[in-house]
Amino acid sequence: MDRQTIAAGWLTLRPFTPADIPWVYEVSLDPVLRRFMQVPSPYRLADAASHVEQAYIGGWADGRRAEFVAEDAATATRLGRVGLRLGEPGAAEVGYWVDPLPDHGSTPLFLHV
Repeated sequence: MDRQTIAAGWLTLRPFTPADIPWVYEVSLDPVLRRFMQVPSPYRLADAASHVEQAYIGGWADGRRAEFVAEDAATATRLGRVGLRLGEPGAAEVGYWVDPLPDHGSTPLFLHV
């Protein structure tokens, strides 16, 4: 599957890169996110690197996932993550999380785009 970038006005959805690993690590330390996501404990930078490389980047290569960083198009501020995971034939799952720091209120828009 080709890794695509989607421009939608003020919002850009772009594929993950290794440069996103420290950000994923920091966001994954948020206690609210940890209530809803399975995150190893203790959580290390190596855990974030493995997940980004295998799931968020590697999922594109085998066609099982399409994972995007949602960012502000004007500032490139990372706002969150949205992804599509393919399951059984005819089934898919959409998942997302948001960075707790930016003041954006844009989660519904991530899903719409």
